[in-house]
Amino acid sequence: MPLDELIVKSDEKWIKFRIQLTLGILIIYSIICLILTVAEHESLKTFIGYFLIISLIFPIGLWRWWNEGRTIIIDKKGCLIKFLFYKKYFLWNELNVRQMRPKIGLWEYEGVVFSAHAYDRPGDSSNCDYYMLKHPFTCFVVNFSGKHRPIMYGQALPVVIDGEICSIDKERFINKMEEWNVKLETVRKVNEKDFLDKKGRLMTKKTGREWSFRAACVWLTIIMVLIYMVFVGKSVGVYIALSPVIVFLLGVYIGITRIKSYRLRMDEKGCVQKFLFFSKHYSWKKLRVKLVKSNESHCGEGVLFIKKTEKGKKHNDETYEYSKVYPFSSFSINLEIPGKKFGEKDALYEISKELFLKKMEDWGVDVEGL
Repeated sequence: MPLDELIVKSDEKWIKFRIQLTLGILIIYSIICLILTVAEHESLKTFIGYFLIISLIFPIGLWRWWNEGRTIIIDKKGCLIKFLFYKKYFLWNELNVRQMRPKIGLWEYEGVVFSAHAYDRPGDSSNCDYYMLKHPFTCFVVNFSGKHRPIMYGQALPVVIDGEICSIDKERFINKMEEWNVKLETVRKVNEKDFLDKKGRLMTKKTGREWSFRAACVWLTIIMVLIYMVFVGKSVGVYIALSPVIVFLLGVYIGITRIKSYRLRMDEKGCVQKFLFFSKHYSWKKLRVKLVKSNESHCGEGVLFIKKTEKGKKHNDETYEYSKVYPFSSFSINLEIPGKKFGEKDALYEISKELFLKKMEDWGVDVEGL
């Protein structure tokens, strides 16, 4: 390997495992579909129904193969991405995102996220999988070696796959970046405009990829059930049995969104809590605003909003978790402070602490705990 370039790639045994797993799943699922179709003496339509259900899951396996099987060749001018017959070269000035992060992806490596998108940047989530799935051809990661999670597969004779995934020695990589004068982002950049909507109202950011993934899994399950009902299930009993399942899953989705995927918009009159197609307005006169500790926040601080009672009674358990126990009478947000490193938390509904407190003061809203 030339001295003026770095080669980042996964171990061959890991790639072999990933290829075998991806192709194996496709073959096994196809055989199962065929067996079920023949055993039930059904038509091609039934086979298509089973296969459509599989096709909703299989692309994730292909994406894993692509994401973990790429070879990245780095030099002083940029990065070359290679995968099978695919090649793409990015100059350093084309890679607008170069974020150092303590955890990246499913395997929780430390590394750097590179992206050619100037305006769409990875969120503060510790897991970048969603962002890489969104931009598969213009985003890639360089993992630092030494931190991996082994995979065991096989039942009779378990086999341990303990290889590195797209990794390189951290010290060597950092030294080359400094030598080539490639700047890496180590702190989060906070822009006040990120917390204002088009009307100038204060707005929380909607992050929390983990909860978004859970909600997506619920929707995926609903779609799979619907496909089964349309293509496979033919009796009235099947529709009667599965209809409550869909209603239950929709209820789960609404519950997840209600607790973990809402967004707040605030102005001098009060705040609006929005989720899905629902919204609820609270005037500041009817709310108590309290600073609390938050394990979900990047800086360890959050805000609890509680509906005032007629007697003005306060509870002893008014912590950040209070809003999860009483979601219909309270809600919360996380505060963000510039200078914190990327990926420390998968924080939900964050807002700039400095901007939030300034607005509360301007609007004459009393904040408890200051």
